[in-house]
Amino acid sequence: MALSLIKRNMKKAAISLFILLVGFVSISFQNSKPREPLKFFNLADGEMVDFKTGPALKKHTYEGWFKRSSYDLTRFNLHIDTLGNLKVSELRGCSGKHQGELSIFTAKGSLIRIGDTLKVNGKTVYDHFYLLEIKEGGIVDSFSSEIRVDLVSRTLKNTYCPNSVRISSDVRICAIPEKMAIKELYKPVHKDNTIGEFVYFSIQDANGKVKHYPQGDYVIIGADQLSF
Repeated sequence: MALSLIKRNMKKAAISLFILLVGFVSISFQNSKPREPLKFFNLADGEMVDFKTGPALKKHTYEGWFKRSSYDLTRFNLHIDTLGNLKVSELRGCSGKHQGELSIFTAKGSLIRIGDTLKVNGKTVYDHFYLLEIKEGGIVDSFSSEIRVDLVSRTLKNTYCPNSVRISSDVRICAIPEKMAIKELYKPVHKDNTIGEFVYFSIQDANGKVKHYPQGDYVIIGADQLSF
């Protein structure tokens, strides 16, 4: 009788474990659902998406040109050659107030939203990640080939602001208030009610380096060497 009871308990435990596993798989698929490419989206709390914006292996021949030229006068020109040399030119910032923006190139990794924080885990096949502030004479910094980025955004009225994401040749993250049309990003003048700011922006790398940066417009890109 005792043996029969043990078997019944084991069967119940196995059924419970199966239900838990099915539930976990269901949640995993829900949290990693694919997103339509080239369109901005907001991550739900706990949702994770993967990205890949560069070469998978360093030995592959890869060369890239990344440019931006906006109506608000924001501009940059980035060229990475087959040896991993990054040339930066034409850095120019917005002519007025601007939504917080971050673009990530030549990297792969994942994004997940935890509460009001967007977390980015990234790796590059190159020796470094470089951070560039998109304005003349702006911040320039470097990190190891593995980083974690934490971003929290607020509106100018200090209310919650989503970090909208688009994944294409780069990962573009923009702080734009809820119910605001994405087309506001492309206008020559940005009104206060269309602006979100990075109130918390940190980068930590695999070597333990941690830095915090002010609101602004930035690029993170993997490369072996940087020149202007």
